[in-house]
Amino acid sequence: MPASSLKVVLLLALVLVGISACGGATSMATLSPVPSALPSQATASPSVSPGANPSTTPSPKTTPAPNADGASVLGAIRTLLLITLGTLALILVTALSYLGIKNFTNFRTTIDNKEWILAPAAHIDEVTQVAGLLQDRVAKLASEVSALSEALAERREHLQILAASIAEHDDKLKKATLGVEHHAREKSLRHLALIAEILEIDSRSGIDAEATVGGIKVELEQLLEENGVTTYEPKPGEKLPQRGVSLKRVKTIPAPQPELAGTVKSVESPAYIYVGPNAQEVVLHPMSITVYGAPTAVEKEA
Repeated sequence: MPASSLKVVLLLALVLVGISACGGATSMATLSPVPSALPSQATASPSVSPGANPSTTPSPKTTPAPNADGASVLGAIRTLLLITLGTLALILVTALSYLGIKNFTNFRTTIDNKEWILAPAAHIDEVTQVAGLLQDRVAKLASEVSALSEALAERREHLQILAASIAEHDDKLKKATLGVEHHAREKSLRHLALIAEILEIDSRSGIDAEATVGGIKVELEQLLEENGVTTYEPKPGEKLPQRGVSLKRVKTIPAPQPELAGTVKSVESPAYIYVGPNAQEVVLHPMSITVYGAPTAVEKEA
């Protein structure tokens, strides 16, 4: 039963008890004797003459009748209280009936909306079975999660070992690269030191400059060859090549004949090309070349 309905019922019960107490008090007052009104005239006591018989006793006083108006008022009040009490009792029974019907309706609505509250024993067994299956499934999943956690921890350990190994190999690769660069630089420095020595000796000995330049050229060619650098230059009369050419170092002169336009006239210096380990060519220094351009207008008329 809702708290508000319970409060209403208790209030009505308290009112009913109070009215009952009032009715009981009134009934007791009605049943108790009512003092008579003062008589208008005092009752005269019989006189005893001296010559009377001493054995004769005086007669008792007469009791007056109760007041008729007071009794009628009390009876009317009692009747009114009984009617009021009956009316309140009827109201109380009606309120209790209404509240009972309302609570029963709410209870039925609750049952209709939540049939699982009063599920039969078969449904309870089914729910218990499903709960057991779910519990087993949860336990299995917990075991799988534990196994996966252990596998993940093992993989993390392997990754840490692999990362340490990669760092070690990177360190070795850096050292190896530095070693290769050092050896390559060492060869170049040796040739440069030798060239400097040739220049110094020839300068002190007064040797001809052409002989000094020849020796330096030999050393430079050997140094470039050991480091994978080759020279390239086209022959006169060939078409202008694409290899080792930069337009900034191409000189053009008018062709004496139209058929010579676009061909090589002469090569002032070859192109120096480096071929790396992956066979990819890198032009270290482009060639200086002169080619024939379009003939002039006079040559065209001729």
